[in-house]
Amino acid sequence: MFFFDPLWLVFAVPGLLLGIWAQIKLSHAYGKYSKVPVDSGMTGAEAAREILDRSGLNNVPVEEIPGHLSDHYDPTKRALFL
Repeated sequence: MFFFDPLWLVFAVPGLLLGIWAQIKLSHAYGKYSKVPVDSGMTGAEAAREILDRSGLNNVPVEEIPGHLSDHYDPTKRALFL
């Protein structure tokens, strides 16, 4: 038998609304600034490679991947995906 306690809504709904609001703000900011060209003309992968090289992390590969907000570091492959 399951018992439904409506008190959990008091905690769940505000958290859910905050998460949705944050996702909307993030997507809006990403869409807005992804259209702004950079002065240096470098891509994100080129900039990351430059930063890693200057930090002495020459063995960390930087790979370009398609996708929207899909940038990540994979510790199993020890690679940066942009």
